[in-house]
Amino acid sequence: IFKSFLPEGNNKFSFFTNEKTTVGTTEPLVNTVRVTFPEGYTVYQYADLLEKNGVCSKTNFYTAVNTPVEGIDLSGTEERVFLLEGYLFPDTYEFYKNEPAADVVKRFIDNYNAKITPDMKAKAEALGYTMDQMLTLASIIQKECDYDIDECRNVSSVFHNRLRESSSTYLGSDVTYFYLKNMADYLGGSESQKFDDFLKKYYTYSGYRTGLPAGPVCNPGLKAIEAAVSPNET
Repeated sequence: IFKSFLPEGNNKFSFFTNEKTTVGTTEPLVNTVRVTFPEGYTVYQYADLLEKNGVCSKTNFYTAVNTPVEGIDLSGTEERVFLLEGYLFPDTYEFYKNEPAADVVKRFIDNYNAKITPDMKAKAEALGYTMDQMLTLASIIQKECDYDIDECRNVSSVFHNRLRESSSTYLGSDVTYFYLKNMADYLGGSESQKFDDFLKKYYTYSGYRTGLPAGPVCNPGLKAIEAAVSPNET
């Protein structure tokens, strides 16, 4: 939970009123809100939570998550629905009400950078993948294991085995379809050309897409990320 942005000094903070007051007064100086983002939520779901809690609008948030961030190296960016999908680390955060969307995204990215270790990056490289590719795989593992996250290293092993077989192997995970289906309205509807174009880039049962999809299909938690870079041997 990030509280470092709160001004220091002789003050007290109430999580019940979401107001910060100076000792000896009752005048609210800053309105804040605490929001929890579960593991496996997508940018589309994050946007809904942020707008409902009065942090920022969906429109502004979508713009912010489609803006490149220094230090985050991505590949195939023109194919992705949301540029920073996967990098918005799930956790509980405190925000200002009506906070700039770019600042909101920076909080998520800073948390991601704090959680991803050099050892994880080294393991990804040893497996022959970039960290961006491993984050894509981790997002699939997260959604496949939403109801049994302790199985994630075995699920990771299955996908690694398929990827090792051949670069033309289908990964075969339908969560890549439901990623798009669950935000079909954002893409103009499931019968739209835009939806069909993205389906060819993400759906891993499709004849158009072998190997990994264009990018992450959610924002995975630490267990799924660790499973992606350290699969069981099966």
